[in-house]
Amino acid sequence: MSDPGKNKATAKAFYDLRFNQCRPAEALDLYVGSSSYIQHNPHVGDGKQAFVDYFERMAAHYQGESVTFKRALAEGDHVVLHCHQIWPDEE
Repeated sequence: MSDPGKNKATAKAFYDLRFNQCRPAEALDLYVGSSSYIQHNPHVGDGKQAFVDYFERMAAHYQGESVTFKRALAEGDHVVLHCHQIWPDEE
């Protein structure tokens, strides 16, 4: 049985590790496992290495950028995160 609270916490942890901590490879290892990765962003290729390459480039280009979570919605195994992106000059 699905646990929406646990699923929201997992999605937030994945997103935080990938985005705020700039550790996309570790985020994939911890939360995606051996399954294939399909990206919804048309500017990022499918597959784990494409994910890592893209987000490492983004972290280098937009140093200091972060997100805060405004809300998380979960239904079954589906989670939607509403985030606020913070640019370094906004702090």
